[in-house]
Amino acid sequence: MKNLKKLKRNRFKGQFKKAYLYFWILAVTLSVMGILLIDYDKTVDVNVHDTYYVMQAYVMNLFSTVVFLVIGIVYWSFGKMKIELNPILTKLHTIITIVFVVLLIVIPEISKLFFDGFYYGINAILFVLGLIIIVTQFIFIANILRGIFLKLKNI
Repeated sequence: MKNLKKLKRNRFKGQFKKAYLYFWILAVTLSVMGILLIDYDKTVDVNVHDTYYVMQAYVMNLFSTVVFLVIGIVYWSFGKMKIELNPILTKLHTIITIVFVVLLIVIPEISKLFFDGFYYGINAILFVLGLIIIVTQFIFIANILRGIFLKLKNI
């Protein structure tokens, strides 16, 4: 019975030690999707109250690809420098970021199928998803600062 509990506890233990791979795969997937699927003249309009932000979809895709590559590089470099990151914060950051990025990509396409074109009420949902992704990056920053602080404390 004791070994069974130990086995259950250790089953997911090493799964997020290579969180950088998830972000690199996400970055490569986004860049391939950007090259193959995005029209260079297509724009993304974000309406926040009475302000419109208009961006090229390709530039937005390129920016998110670079951000996820940098996040992957940071996770990878911290592993190489033997700086311990909190596994719970790493899992939380990785799962929330990847799930919400996928939702951010999939929801507009699903809304086009069901609403015969783009449903404008979906803009609020996309804004909230984007906001959650941005807020989740503070978990990443907190995890990095925690790791650096503990490393400096042990020197």
